[in-house]
Amino acid sequence: MIHTGIDAALKLREVLGPRVADITAIKAGISKYAANRASEQYPANTEAAKFNLQYVVAYSLANGVPKLAAFGEDAIKNERVKALARMVSVAVDPEFADAHEDYPTRLTVTLADGRTVEQLFVYASGTAKYPMSQAQIEEKFFDCAAQAVAGDAAKKILAMLRTLGEQPSFDDFWPLVRRG
Repeated sequence: MIHTGIDAALKLREVLGPRVADITAIKAGISKYAANRASEQYPANTEAAKFNLQYVVAYSLANGVPKLAAFGEDAIKNERVKALARMVSVAVDPEFADAHEDYPTRLTVTLADGRTVEQLFVYASGTAKYPMSQAQIEEKFFDCAAQAVAGDAAKKILAMLRTLGEQPSFDDFWPLVRRG
């Protein structure tokens, strides 16, 4: 339910560039269904951070794509992210208040000079309606794979996965994914 918020924040980061530092307020417009599950408390741990709209929006604005490290203790304690998260107010957006399959998010940021900039994402990246690019898929794969295998093994695994249907056997694959 919060992935569209991440996508909207990443687009705002792209549009604003260094003016992200000029943000004074962030309004997140979401559906009633999503609002019922939104937490107002800043996350205290990894699991809470993964499901906290204010945190992922703030992290994405401050640092870009939230990879696995974004949910670690150091990232959660980051003062810049905490400051941005405190600026996020969440409200039901009347335009999509009753949405319950897709979870749109409208982020509106107010800058120090009073201007507002808005981004609306209806579909989350990685869905059939808004698929990830090949580069995004690879970046996510390597981030996740780094938790389990060395970089060279991850490259070989990805190469094999790309040609999975053409492989005569999995004999070369299994040693790559086994922990030694």
